Formats: sequence, structure tokens, C-alpha cells
Amino acid sequence: MSTKHFTLPDDDGRPQEQGWFAVTGQAAHDAVSLHIVGELEEHRSAVHADGLVFGMVRARAGEGPHVWVNTRDGRRVHASPLMAS
Repeated sequence: MSTKHFTLPDDDGRPQEQGWFAVTGQAAHDAVSLHIVGELEEHRSAVHADGLVFGMVRARAGEGPHVWVNTRDGRRVHASPLMAS
């Protein structure tokens, strides 16, 4: 799994208070969905047939949203919190 927090600068060149937190990766064979929960919003997405996962939420600067992967047998595997670079 790879994460990235990104934002555009304000007019004065400083990073904004809010931006985007993205998760990409290759999920386990039994994974069916990805769930990202941040302070500002949450996102759910299905795992692609080839195992690729992608999700993105609005997030505060420095925030590390929680990431879970849901499996075919009903388990919910916590994959974070992570701090994005």
C-alpha cells in the first residue's frame, strides 16, 4: 500500500489547511473493498478484479486517515493509521 497527502498552495505559496489523501495498492486475493475514514470525509471502493485498489478523501494537513480492507469472509483488516508523505 502506498499513501500520499497533497494540496495546492495558497496565493502566498504556503500549503492549504486541507488537501487530499490518496491510497493505492495491490490487495490480497480475498479482499473485496477498501474503506478510508478521515476527519473530513470517508470513502469506500471495490477492489478491482486484478487486485488494484485506489481511494481518496479530503484531509487536513498532517492527518493520517484510517484505512481498512474488507475481505470476502467478512473480516475487516485495519491497515493504518498512516502518515502520508
